[in-house]
Amino acid sequence: MADPSKTEKATPKRRSEMRNKGQMARSQEFNTAVLFMLAVVFLRFYLEYVFTFLQAQTQQLWTQLPTEMTAASFYNLMVQVMGGVLQILAPFLGALIVGGVVVNIAQNGLNFTTQPLKPDLNRLNPISGFKRIFSLQPLVQLGVNLLKIALFVALAISVLSHHYPVLLQTVEMSLGQTGALLGAVVWELVWKMGGVMLVLSAADVVWQRYNFERNIRMSKQEIKDESKNSEGDPQVKARIRQLQRKAALQRMMEAIPRADVVLTNPTHLAIAIGYDRENMGAPQVLAKGANAVAERIKDKAREAQVPVM
Repeated sequence: MADPSKTEKATPKRRSEMRNKGQMARSQEFNTAVLFMLAVVFLRFYLEYVFTFLQAQTQQLWTQLPTEMTAASFYNLMVQVMGGVLQILAPFLGALIVGGVVVNIAQNGLNFTTQPLKPDLNRLNPISGFKRIFSLQPLVQLGVNLLKIALFVALAISVLSHHYPVLLQTVEMSLGQTGALLGAVVWELVWKMGGVMLVLSAADVVWQRYNFERNIRMSKQEIKDESKNSEGDPQVKARIRQLQRKAALQRMMEAIPRADVVLTNPTHLAIAIGYDRENMGAPQVLAKGANAVAERIKDKAREAQVPVM
């Protein structure tokens, strides 16, 4: 259950930290559905090549089969068979790998981190494990799986019932006609199952993003602490500003002896001005201040014998 005190949206810094840890809103259902449809579409156009290749390979193996099987000939035969299997599977596996990478990048963008690979003793904590088991996420996942199974069963019954009269006539069909009919039924069932998976995965994407946003919410105190840590402690910042003002005041006092005149109003303002006609286009303010600072500027000017007007 989410902490009721965490009511604020996560800050960009918090999101960046979670991303560096590999914790992002990710829907595994969406990945599975897209890869399933990719496999179905790929095999739909690739199976004909597979059958042709297997037929040619089988004929070649039978024609080259040695009359006497030795260890060396058996090894060569297995190498040839495995080479053919790899040649068949390579395009299919390559398409799935590329598709998996593209789908993950589409969900969360490109993110490379080794943080999830580091050992974490908190994962072995039984209390945390029970919290994960009895949290809302497993219940939602269980509900999605049960709904998926129910929809798949209903879809299979619907497709088979629709083609049931035709399937009964397969006993009178040739082997080629029976294979074509069964292939059409399987294709219809598979792509409809893929469509159902895509619809459910789209809902899962919405849920995962909502659940992730809910889990990374922050309390107002956490936001204040983060702001303090990122921008610095207010007391430390005040001390730094104090030192900066002190250093600026010291530089002004050191510049007063170079002034040509100090102008006052005369009660609470003082401005030290320097002017070099050959090197300056206009007079330059070397120091200025009010009240106590103005009195120090006038005292410093008198010590340096700078006219005070």
